[in-house]
This record gives sequence, C-alpha cells and structure tokens, in this order.
Amino acid sequence: MREKIQRLAREQGYTSNPVVSRVLSRYRSGSPHLGTLAFVHTSANPGDHELESVRTWLQSATNRAMELGYQVDTFALGKNDITPGRLAGILEARGIQGLLLAGPFRHNTIPREFAALWKNAACVVLGERTLSPALSCVLNDQFATARQAMEEILARGYARPGLCLHPDLDGVLEGRFRAGYLLGREPLPARIPVFDFTPAAERSFVEWVRQWNPDAILTLHPEILSWCRSAGFSSIGLAHLDISSPHGRWAGMQQDNEHVGSAAVELLIGQLHFHTQGVPAFQQCLQLGSHWRNGPSLPRKRSARG
Repeated sequence: MREKIQRLAREQGYTSNPVVSRVLSRYRSGSPHLGTLAFVHTSANPGDHELESVRTWLQSATNRAMELGYQVDTFALGKNDITPGRLAGILEARGIQGLLLAGPFRHNTIPREFAALWKNAACVVLGERTLSPALSCVLNDQFATARQAMEEILARGYARPGLCLHPDLDGVLEGRFRAGYLLGREPLPARIPVFDFTPAAERSFVEWVRQWNPDAILTLHPEILSWCRSAGFSSIGLAHLDISSPHGRWAGMQQDNEHVGSAAVELLIGQLHFHTQGVPAFQQCLQLGSHWRNGPSLPRKRSARG
C-alpha cells in the first residue's frame, strides 16, 4: 500500500512542503523548533549594520521568529571574507531556507553575485524596494511619512519649510520622502530647493539657509540640529523623519521599525509555507505607517489656521 501511494504521488507531481514536514517533525518530537532563518547584512560598510533602524529590525525579527518557532542567525557579507557564494554554501549546510536581507542597495539593484543566496531559498528585503531582482519587501511608507510631517509643520504655523536629505538615500528610496515633501508644500507660495545633505556640507548648508531663509527644516540627519546651533539659526523649527532614541527630543515622525522586522518574518514564513523560492512571480511590498511625535525642536509659531 505504501509503494502504491508513493507511485500515485509521483505520477501526480506531488512534492513535499518543507515547512509542513518540519511541523510534523516538531509534533512527533515535542520540540518547539521549526527551523532557522538568516538575517543577512549585505552592506560592506559596518556602520550600516549599526544604524538604529537596522538594529531594531533585527531585534524585532528575532523576537517574532522565536514566537513562531524559528531562530535567527545573523551574517555580514564582507566580514571574515564571507562572499555571497560562500554564504550560500553555509546556508545550505545549515538547512536555512529563509533569508531577510538588509541593504542599502544602490539604484535599487542587488548585485548578480548575490543570486546564489536565494536560488534555493525564500527571501524578503527590509527597508527598501528592490527593482532588480524584484524580491518581496517590507518598508516604511516614506511618502506618507513625509507628507504627514509637512501637515504637522504647516499646522504649527510655519510657511517656508525646507527639506535636507542625502541624495544617495533619496535615490535608494525612489524619491518617496522628496515626493511627500513636495506635495505637502503645494499650498505654500515658497519653493525652496531641496538641500543635498552630506556629512561634509555644513558650509554649503549655512549658505543655503541664508539664501532661502527656511523657517522650518524637515530632515533625516541629526547633524542639522548642531549645524543650526553653530550658525545661530535658533528660530528655525526642525522635524525628523525617523525619530529614534539617539535623536533626543526631536519633533517628527516615529517610524514603526519594530513592525518592519516582525512583518518581514511573517511574510518570509508565509513564503516558506507555500514553498516559494528564488525571485517570486510577483513582488509583494508591505508598507507600514508612522505617527507624529511632538518635541521642542518644532515649537508652535502661532495658532493653527482655520
């Protein structure tokens, strides 16, 4: 009877689901462990691994994975000479079939040599949307975040808000912060050009402020606060696009970085359940919202209009 069932299964093209197999094995053994996922830092810059948002993604992903019966192993490409090909071999040897990738990826493109990682694995990108290949992803809704921040700035009586943003980051995020800012300033007559932030651009920033006279600045870079203080721009209101603990008492948007990590794990485990490997037939992108947090960096100038 067993041989007959196996023959019928082969004739009908049946393949076993690895997640179901692990679940059955779990119940037979009484063990809560279903498997291991990998959190992969792809950037060669160690500083990218230590960003507050990335650390939060990893912690929340680890916590959610544990709740669902998985553990998370962390890998950093470039560290200890780990190449994508070598890492693919390590993942295969450990039986890891689910990957969480943290960039950033220039031009929204993952280098071709990384393809070995998801050849036999499910994969979800955190924090951005990749176009080549079009892997599924979980990220903040940067457009809505910037637009809501502009609504809050205008409601506090500011009429000449400017945006300071690193052009490389703006490119990685497909201009969504910029687009939210531009739409948010539509009711205003002022058309202040976006300032391209770099860590060495303090002098250019001071010249930009003196030329365009913004009364508020929306930014993702905490250096802007110290630059304004050094130049004596004490009357300029400041709002941050991603408030986290290192930013002190900034006003601005609190992104839901905790749920980016946990939602990425849930999406990844869903792919494992459906035996999805490699580049999916269609890209799933889950965008999460933000909420405003008051702070002394953006005091109210006058009563809100209307």
